[in-house]
Amino acid sequence: MTSGLRLLPCIAVAFLIFLPPSAANAADNWIEVRSQHFTVNTNAGEKDARKIADQFEQIRQMFHSAFSALRVDTAQPITIVAAKK
Repeated sequence: MTSGLRLLPCIAVAFLIFLPPSAANAADNWIEVRSQHFTVNTNAGEKDARKIADQFEQIRQMFHSAFSALRVDTAQPITIVAAKK
């Protein structure tokens, strides 16, 4: 089950989200948005940050449902850094 603990962060990296070109117009200010299991740091704006957090929550829920025997909750939220293109 130890490999199950390492599964979610590896999947989070594998599903790195590339922001649309329109995000390049956003100010170059970095913000932090938190969801239940993830912290998103981005310079793409709050709307994109919330979308990214929601998408990672959906991915986490899918893995939690598909592999219910694995422990997928970590002690701290997983940090995602999403830089605009």
